[in-house]
Parts: sequence; C-alpha cells; structure tokens
Amino acid sequence: MPACYAGHISRIVWVKKEWSTQISDGEYIFAIGMDKDTSQIRCSSTEPYFVSELLYTPRDNLANIKDITLTVVTFDSSNSLQTMCEVLEELSDNSNIILDIDLDYFSTTNPFLSMYSEKQLDILATLYKFHEETTPELSAARRHKQLSMLSSTIKRLASQTSSASLSNSVEYSDPDSERLDLIRTLVTEEIESKGKVDPETLHEHGCTFDTCGLPHHISTEKEIDKHIADSVELLSRLKLKPRLITIAR
Repeated sequence: MPACYAGHISRIVWVKKEWSTQISDGEYIFAIGMDKDTSQIRCSSTEPYFVSELLYTPRDNLANIKDITLTVVTFDSSNSLQTMCEVLEELSDNSNIILDIDLDYFSTTNPFLSMYSEKQLDILATLYKFHEETTPELSAARRHKQLSMLSSTIKRLASQTSSASLSNSVEYSDPDSERLDLIRTLVTEEIESKGKVDPETLHEHGCTFDTCGLPHHISTEKEIDKHIADSVELLSRLKLKPRLITIAR
C-alpha cells in the first residue's frame, strides 16, 4: 500500500494458487489515501479482506487519493496456460512492470498451526471470526471493537502467574461471559503447555482468523517442479520485460 500511495504503482495483478482465498478472482477498482482522522494509509475497498484487516476507510475520508486497479486471477487446473495468457495479455505491451515473486505461490506453511493445540486453534477461530454488518463502516467499527477487546483481555489474563490464579481472577470488562471463558481457557492452556503466554503473538495469530485464515499448502517436490515449470512457461509466453524483479520468501 505505501508504494501505491506514493504513486509508484497504480495497477496490480495478483496471480495466485487455489489455496490463497483472501480475495476472490475479479477486478477491483478503489482508492488508496491517507485517513483524514488517523493519518494512516488506508483504502476504500469494501472487500472483506481489507475491512477485516482494518484497512478500510470511505473514499470521502481519504486525502491524497491514488486510484488503484487490482486484478486477481487463480492459476490452477481450471485455467490453462492459454487462458492465463489471454487474461494477462495487456501486460505484454507494458514496459513499466515490477515482477514480484512470492515463494508461497509454490508451497506455503501457516507457521501458527504448529504453535497451538487444536483446541486453541478452534477457540481462536471462534473469537476472531470476522462478522459483516449491513455496511462496511459498521463492519469496520465492529471489527475494531472486537480486536481491541480481545487484545486487552488477553494481555490482562496473560499477566496472571499461573493457571490457578487465572481461574480465580476477577471478571473483566467484557460483558460476554462465554467469550471471556473462551479467552480464559485459551490463556490457561498456553500457560499449562508452555509455562508462559506471549499475548502479542497470540493476538497476532488470532487476527489471521478473519475471513479465511492464512494459506496453508505444503506442496510435494513434484508439485513444486510443475508450478515452477508452468510459471516459467507463462512468463515466457507473455514476453514480459520487467524493470524490477523481487522475490519474497
């Protein structure tokens, strides 16, 4: 988003694999600018991904607006190389291209899955689930309140020295007793299994349970070889000449 806000990028094409479901295939046109209230870089896209990440701000509350076009396309068995070339053909005539290769495209692991028990993961998914309201503004307000409450309550409970003292702790400000019980169980399990709680990491992981969670797909060596071969063939057919190539692990 900072590069878009600075005016360096106005068109984004995200070619993804089927295990990345954060944003559905399609074309999205929205604005990126500075939130007039917080001075934070935000966007006007009402896609659940952006709203749940607290990145949404109405266009009329953005300053220094830059218009962005985002195209999302899944490269899988349902889209042949020829189809992909047709979708991306317009890029062939553009010499001002940055090719950003994320290695998660070939195989990816959600690092949090090995850090917590199945019970904890289920609790996190329940606590941090994103709820859409009738408008994106209401959805964003509810999400902000939800995340703020969860963060503060986890920090308070994590400050308890043992699971015994935790179970006897006073009720906190959350009026939802069922939710408070889930948070207490979550933190108790963490203390019992690890002896301590890292509230920041726990909350950070919880925030990934918004609309779909982090992608997780461990490819076989054979699958990786095929993904690489298909990618090379696609790039060769498009005859791209990027000004810059970046690779992210």
